[in-house]
Amino acid sequence: MSQFNLMDARLKLERAREHILDVERAVENLTAPELYKISIKRDEGPYLSVDFESLHDEGQYLSTIIGDAIGNLRSSLDYLMGAVVKPLGGNPAKVTFPFADNEKGFKGEVRAPPLFLTPDLIAIFDKIEAYEGGAGRNLWAVNKLRNIDKHRLLVTINHLAGIKASWRVGSSTFTDCSIWVEAGKQGKAIKAPAANFEFTSEPAPVFQVVFDEPCVTSFTEVGPFLHLAARDIDSLLQSLEKV
Repeated sequence: MSQFNLMDARLKLERAREHILDVERAVENLTAPELYKISIKRDEGPYLSVDFESLHDEGQYLSTIIGDAIGNLRSSLDYLMGAVVKPLGGNPAKVTFPFADNEKGFKGEVRAPPLFLTPDLIAIFDKIEAYEGGAGRNLWAVNKLRNIDKHRLLVTINHLAGIKASWRVGSSTFTDCSIWVEAGKQGKAIKAPAANFEFTSEPAPVFQVVFDEPCVTSFTEVGPFLHLAARDIDSLLQSLEKV
């Protein structure tokens, strides 16, 4: 049995996962057919064009749900840290999870009071590398995003609407191609010779939400990132449960 009571940290992590599912459901709702206008027509001349228009508004509802997920992921790390220092004589109310912007800074945070970690625990936390460019970069980004969300809504407004389709033009085949525009805009998806054009799967609406924050790699999709961060926290909890 672990010497650490990590139940509260796990509860926070599970709450974060519920919010992540809320994010995914909200994105799925944005693929409703009535939010897309898709037209297939012949242009002047021998060409066929597929145009689409996104009818989405620019509401910030998604940003609030994403912020809730980020907040609970971040809190689970502080709860974890409190559970670690308590049996060592530390004060859970005075510790936070260690983060830094580079390796040297992170190792300094791991060894600094009021953590007073044992050598075995220092070895575990050193491997986390919760700094920019480290193995725990996702956790570092969660911390940065949480600090942003405390002061303003996350800039997740690269909301991208599009269509996915497969088609054949003569001897050339295009499979599961996605064409994107910024939500609320319109665009031309396909233009091809009408005589040789054939859909092998009809155009279907798709929607994607990506981060637009400097601490996250450009065009990182929100859902997969949140799942990866939750997985990293779960792995850390599992490591500590074996101590």
